[in-house]
Amino acid sequence: DAVAGVVNFVMDDQFEGISLNVGTSGYQHNNDNKYIQGLMDDKGFEYDTGSTGIDGKSYSLDLTVGGAFDGSKGHAVGYVTYNRQTELLQGSRDYSSCALNGAGQVCGGSGTTPNPFFDIYPVVDGEVDYKQNFYGYLNPNGPGFREDDGYRYNYAPVNHFLRPNERFTLGTFIDYEINETFRPYLEFSFMHNRTAGQIAESGTFYNEEILFDYNNPLLSDAQKQQLQGLFNQDGTDQFVAYIGKRNVEGGPRASVMTNSSFRVVLGMEGELQGWDYDVNY
Repeated sequence: DAVAGVVNFVMDDQFEGISLNVGTSGYQHNNDNKYIQGLMDDKGFEYDTGSTGIDGKSYSLDLTVGGAFDGSKGHAVGYVTYNRQTELLQGSRDYSSCALNGAGQVCGGSGTTPNPFFDIYPVVDGEVDYKQNFYGYLNPNGPGFREDDGYRYNYAPVNHFLRPNERFTLGTFIDYEINETFRPYLEFSFMHNRTAGQIAESGTFYNEEILFDYNNPLLSDAQKQQLQGLFNQDGTDQFVAYIGKRNVEGGPRASVMTNSSFRVVLGMEGELQGWDYDVNY
């Protein structure tokens, strides 16, 4: 694809014969970093252990064919290349399975979690009282809320180390010497590239203040009693909540990018009365 957009390459446009190159490569890692694994244990994060096998594989094929024709008056070269890179996620390596803090001593995480967090404030005399607050998430083992105990979402594993990528190129160089003063030529190249990227799932990120009545049918009796007791309210009162819900059900934020480009040059060159000329378009 670089050749498709840049012309300051010296190309072997007089190649003769057949050249075929086929290659593959990959990576292997043993997930045995006890330090990082200990930090993830502290956060309750899951991670892979043992050998990854061969992953992050790439494959390539390059074919070039060239030769002279019409008694060596003309020459033609053609080539085609194909490259494919498979994805490699941060979660496949223990040392990158969590985002460390600046000191590298604690695994970070997000308060926008699959089991949502609620940042709750009571409404007193028609105004939100920001001096009183409850911050917690839905109790996975009971009907009420659980106060913040460090539960966080690990957003690192779904990010890419290597993005999946596929690239195809082809091209040709053809020239023909009619005489010393007139040698027409043709250059053509084409490239198509496709790559995909992804980052952690999106979420609500506490962006909106939502007003709740205590008679809201989505609230359990245990949740109502817990908040009313905390804020000294009754069933006629209200509260507001900012919600941090990670949309794991919708999958990672993903994008696919494709790019195609081509280059065509028609020209003629030769020697004319002691001068060399090259005219092309």
